[in-house]
Amino acid sequence: MRTDSGICMEKISGFVKVYGGSLRTKDRPRLCAVESKMAYLELHQQLSADSHHGRKTAMFSPFMIALGLNRKTRKRANRSFFPEGLSNLETKALMTAVPAAFANASLVLGGRSPVAVACGDINGDNLIDMATVNFLDNSIWVATMGTDGKFQMPKLYAAGQNPDSILLKDFTGDNKPDIVFTSTSDNKVGILINTGNGVFADARFMDAGTDPNGLVAGDFNNDTRLDFAVANGGSNNTTVFLSNGNGTFTSAGNFVTWANGASSVATGDFNRDGKLDLAVTNLDSNQLSVLYGVGGGKMSSPTTYPTGKSPYSVVVGDYNRDGLADLATCNSVSQDVTVVYGLASGGFSTSTSYPSGGMSIAMTSSDFNGDGFLDLAVSNFQESTACVLLGQGNGKFDAPLKIGVAPGPTDVIVADVNRDGKPDIVTADAISNNTAIIINNSAWPTSIAMAGNFTNPASPASGQVRIIATMAPGNVTNGSIKLYRDGVAYAASQLQGNSITWTVNYNDAVGRAFVAVYEGTAGFWASTSAEALLVNKSQIGTPSQGVTLTPTPNPTPTPGRPVRPTPVRPIRPARPVRPTPPRRKTR
Repeated sequence: MRTDSGICMEKISGFVKVYGGSLRTKDRPRLCAVESKMAYLELHQQLSADSHHGRKTAMFSPFMIALGLNRKTRKRANRSFFPEGLSNLETKALMTAVPAAFANASLVLGGRSPVAVACGDINGDNLIDMATVNFLDNSIWVATMGTDGKFQMPKLYAAGQNPDSILLKDFTGDNKPDIVFTSTSDNKVGILINTGNGVFADARFMDAGTDPNGLVAGDFNNDTRLDFAVANGGSNNTTVFLSNGNGTFTSAGNFVTWANGASSVATGDFNRDGKLDLAVTNLDSNQLSVLYGVGGGKMSSPTTYPTGKSPYSVVVGDYNRDGLADLATCNSVSQDVTVVYGLASGGFSTSTSYPSGGMSIAMTSSDFNGDGFLDLAVSNFQESTACVLLGQGNGKFDAPLKIGVAPGPTDVIVADVNRDGKPDIVTADAISNNTAIIINNSAWPTSIAMAGNFTNPASPASGQVRIIATMAPGNVTNGSIKLYRDGVAYAASQLQGNSITWTVNYNDAVGRAFVAVYEGTAGFWASTSAEALLVNKSQIGTPSQGVTLTPTPNPTPTPGRPVRPTPVRPIRPARPVRPTPPRRKTR
C-alpha cells in the first residue's frame, strides 16, 4: 500500500516493511517505528529541537542517527529525510543461530514501547521480578515471578510523560527495592516507594535538567544512604540527588559536561580518593566526560575523552585486571565499543575499539562464562540482537557472539532469572513491545578449596577431624563431591550449598592426605582440589601452607598410599596330549 506522503508499505512475514518515498510533511520530517505482529506501524511527528538524546531518539528515528542528523541538523527544515535503510529493521533475528552458551530468547509481553528494564526481588520471595518503563503509554509495569517460574500479570503505575530510564534500588533503607525513573518530556525524575508485597506508592516527582535520561545510583556524599545521578541530554549536565533516607531527595546541584547530548551516566571511584566520580556519554559530540567527586555530592569540572560515533551508554569495570577502573562505551553510528583504561593518576588512556553490531545503544558488564574476566553485553537496535564480547582479562575482547531478540532492543541488563548463579541477559524491545530473556547455559570452570579443623583443638586426639571442601565460584550448589584418602575413594556427598563438610575419626585422619573431586554438572566443569589436605597430629593444612605429615599415634602405623597389586597371569593348563592310536598289526 502507499500512504499520502508516498511511502510504500507491505507486510512481509507478519512484519511491516517501509521503503522508498519521503517522510516529510510541510518540510518537517516525520519519524517512524516498525512494530511487530502484535502492534502496528506508526508515523511519529519529529521530536522538537530539545528532544531526548537517550533511547527515545533511537526508537523513533533509527535512521536519523545513522544519517548523522543530530540536534543541529534536525533544525534544518529543508533537509529531506529518506529512510532508505528502514527495511533493514525487518527482523529475522529470532531465527538466527544462538551461541551454544546461551538459550534462545524467550519473550515476555511488555507495555507500549518498553525502552528500559530492571530486575530484582521486588516482593521479598527470593524470586527475580521485573519492572519495565513504557515510553509511549507513560507507565511502568511491575511483574512479579510466580513459583512456576512465570511472570504474573503486571501492575501499572503512572510515570509522567515519556519515561525513559529506570533504577531498582533500596533508597529508603528498608530492604525493599524502590523505583527511580526519568520523565523526559516533563524534565523530571520520579520515585515509586515500595510499600511491600510488590506494591508501590504513587510516584513523587522532582525537577531535573532538560531531557533527563540516564540514571545511576551511588553514595555520593558518603553518608551511607543511596543517592542517584541523572544525565540531562538537553541541558548538557548531570544532576546529583542526595537521599534524605525517607524516600525524599535534595539536589546537590547541576554539573556541566562540557559536551553535547548527555545520554547515560555511570559511577566509580576513578582516582581512588574515596569519593564517587561520574562518567557521562555525550551523544552529539562523540565524547566521554569524567567528573570527579569533590565531596558533599558535588562534582569537579569535567575532563573529556573521545569515543566512537554517537556514544549511547557507558559502563565501569576493571577489564585488564590492574586494579583500576576502566570505562567502556557503546557507539550507535560507528557500531562498536570503545574502551579507555584507567591510569594510576586517575585519568584514562587512549581508547581501543571493538566491533559490536548495528546501532549499539545499551550495554552492561558481567562475567558470562565464569573465567574470572569481565565481559560486555550490548543491545543492537537495528539488528535486533544482543551481543556478548568475552573479555580476555588483558583489556581485550573476543569477536561478538550475537543472539537474536525481539525487534528494537533499547536496553540490556544482567539478572539471574533462573537462579542458577549465572548472569542471564534481559533486553527491553521497544518496537515489539516485549522484553527478551536469554538464559546463560555456559559451562563454567570450577575449583575446590580444602580446609580442615579439629573438633577439640585443645586435645585433638580426644575429638574428631572436620574435612571441608568449598566450591568456587560460589554459585556451584549442586552436583556431588568425592573425597579421596591417600588416593583411595573414601566418601561421596551431594552439595548442599557450595561446600561439604565430612567429620572423620581422629585415628582415621591423622597421617593421611585428603583430596576432593567435583564430578561436574551440565553447567559446571569437573575439578579436583589443587592441593591435598594433610592431617598431622596437631596441625591441618596444605603443603603450600607448610604442613607435612607426621607419624600417626596409632599403635600400628597406618600404611601410606596402597600399592596396587600386580596382577598374576593365570597359568594356562597344558594342552591335552592326543592319545597315540594303536599301531596296526601287520599280517
